Amino acid sequence: MRTTLRRVIGLAALGIAAGLVATTTSMAAPYDRGSPAGPRHGPGLIDVTHQLSALQRQMTKLAGRDGVAKDGTLSSLADCGYGPTAQTFLPWGDEAMYSLAPQGDLSSTSDWTLKHADVDPAHDPYSGAAASIVLNGHGSQAITPVMCVNLQNPTFRFFLSGTGRLDKSTLGVSVDYEGLDGNAHQLQLADVTAGSDWQPSLTIPIGVNLLSAASANGWTAVQFAFTANGLHRGESYSLDGIFVDPYWSR
Repeated sequence: MRTTLRRVIGLAALGIAAGLVATTTSMAAPYDRGSPAGPRHGPGLIDVTHQLSALQRQMTKLAGRDGVAKDGTLSSLADCGYGPTAQTFLPWGDEAMYSLAPQGDLSSTSDWTLKHADVDPAHDPYSGAAASIVLNGHGSQAITPVMCVNLQNPTFRFFLSGTGRLDKSTLGVSVDYEGLDGNAHQLQLADVTAGSDWQPSLTIPIGVNLLSAASANGWTAVQFAFTANGLHRGESYSLDGIFVDPYWSR
């Protein structure tokens, strides 16, 4: 058990590095408001190297005790069902195969958590989504259903658009995850913004998928949270089409 876990932790580190490389490639592409050839990105990724390094150290200590991560509430709610893979973001130069996250097309929002947010029948023209979520004011939030990720799921992307100037606002993206102690924790991953046309987000590494290496069931439970920051009257963010990248598809 100890040797196997340490080996998988090493693979987890490689997975994180690969995800960061993929994201750097995505962010290096030029962008232009309203142009499908180049999405307008916001401030970008948040450096989570310190937090992920701390998690790796915790995993190494756990491996030294022949231990495994505890299951908590998030694990009991996790949906491990993903849609078929497709090159959803190929028109923007991303050749990876992506799978639709549980309720990622918003055909149902029964397992989403919405705070001062609305479900709108309007949606992006690319992903096949059935609706979108509109964040209308500062602090409004949308949280996805809980899902399973492992070392084969290093990154995710989604579609977004905005109304108003949005020059002093961002859409914060974070991941709620189940730590080794079985408790829920949160990690801030990125800040993005949008133009008036629907565009894909940048490629965002999940990071905490490395915790699946310490799980007895081979996966860890996560959910993604989107929070509007600094919105003014007449401004909003809309999002839909939440996709996870299975690493084996590269």
